[in-house]
Amino acid sequence: MMSVWGIGFFFLACFIDAITICITGINAIGVFVNLCKKKVISPTTAVALSILSFVYVVDVVISIVMFIKIKRKIKNQLIME
Repeated sequence: MMSVWGIGFFFLACFIDAITICITGINAIGVFVNLCKKKVISPTTAVALSILSFVYVVDVVISIVMFIKIKRKIKNQLIME
């Protein structure tokens, strides 16, 4: 009886994990399209990062790297002005 509940909870956890990855991936697509329109990243980079944002651990690494890159670019633009 316990094994049936364990399998059910396992599949529920996998389903919730898949939903959260899809939600953050869709959000990342919107961010990368916006960055591409503002000429912060190239279209090729936007497509590659959008696809990679659906991979489990890579999405966290991408968000950290892009956060640092964008902060530097904004800081440099403020210094230039």
